[in-house]
Amino acid sequence: MQLTQVTAASFGLRGSRFATLILLVSMFCAAGCGNKDRGVVAGQVALDGEPIATGSIIFIPTRQGQAKATGGTITDGRYRLAGDAAPVIGNYRVEIRSNRKTGRMVQKPMAPRGEMVEAIEEAVATRYNDRSELTFEVKPGKNTANWEVVSR
Repeated sequence: MQLTQVTAASFGLRGSRFATLILLVSMFCAAGCGNKDRGVVAGQVALDGEPIATGSIIFIPTRQGQAKATGGTITDGRYRLAGDAAPVIGNYRVEIRSNRKTGRMVQKPMAPRGEMVEAIEEAVATRYNDRSELTFEVKPGKNTANWEVVSR
């Protein structure tokens, strides 16, 4: 197998013309290779007035066949859905979840009898997750969606 080196001369171009061609191809890909049917969504999430330390946020399409659900993690009260995680433009039902320790000790699953761990429970009220009342319309470009939720 023989490898051929590709140079500006290979295209009959010299110096700055080759650089211009590379720049134009790069700009074309940056503008046209992206997914314009998605919108980046970012924001802050607070539970009972405090940023959620860790949790998750899920965007579920309100119309059948509109798109797939997508989501991400909430860290220190912030989230960002971009790239492949960015939702397709449209209307969504939003679910927010975060666990908290209860102070109750329970048997550790799949562990020897007597090995205990602190129980955890959903901290966010069900009206923000399983029976979410939250909705959001994702538009082209950058979207900001901040959420204030309460505990159960």
